[in-house]
Amino acid sequence: MKKGSEEMKEFVSKLSEKEKQELLKLLEEALTPKVEEKKREIGKYEGKIFISEDFNEPNF
Repeated sequence: MKKGSEEMKEFVSKLSEKEKQELLKLLEEALTPKVEEKKREIGKYEGKIFISEDFNEPNF
């Protein structure tokens, strides 16, 4: 019985150069961590937040 790595080597050895390059590209994409950037929304909280007029005044 063949091990998984041996089966993979055999499979890859049967591929054409173009197929090997495509496989390599797919593997690199799969192994690259995905970082999702959050888009900022201007005015997202407009009208939902209230700050009193005396916010910066001393409280003593």
